[in-house]
Amino acid sequence: MATSVAEWIARAEQQITEAVQVAVAESAKHAIALIRSEIPQKRVQTRRALGVRWRSKTEALVGLFFAKKYTRSVQTETHRNFRRVWALKRPVIQRMLIEVLNSKLQGD
Repeated sequence: MATSVAEWIARAEQQITEAVQVAVAESAKHAIALIRSEIPQKRVQTRRALGVRWRSKTEALVGLFFAKKYTRSVQTETHRNFRRVWALKRPVIQRMLIEVLNSKLQGD
């Protein structure tokens, strides 16, 4: 009996981990698309710098990753625009993450 419970817990943990991985990956892609749609076409370097970096299989960072290091980046128009767009789109991204995670956990 103890073995079957332990096996069930291990399987459940694996399914949850896989669902979180898929949900985070889909949400990161969606976040990039949402933010990119708000960046003006003429901001070529900014659009190119938008991306995702993975801290782990279940943790992603979406942001601007420029090849060149800029000083005083907090005071730039690019930073202000990114923060504004992130503030507007964050609730949408969080809701999408929750919906995808629920869907995956329910087996859809």
